[in-house]
Amino acid sequence: MKAVYIRKYGAFESLKTEEVANPALTDDTVLVHIRAAAVNYSNVAIVTGKPFIAR
Repeated sequence: MKAVYIRKYGAFESLKTEEVANPALTDDTVLVHIRAAAVNYSNVAIVTGKPFIAR
């Protein structure tokens, strides 16, 4: 499956998409298929490290 990682604070373009293995499922978990996701201002603020309070 694809995952977006934030490895360090920086420019929004520093987000990386990687292929990762599906997590192991147990009797009390589910795997949800997501077709689309959005990025909003609070996501950008966390990636850039601003405002400082978001850290």
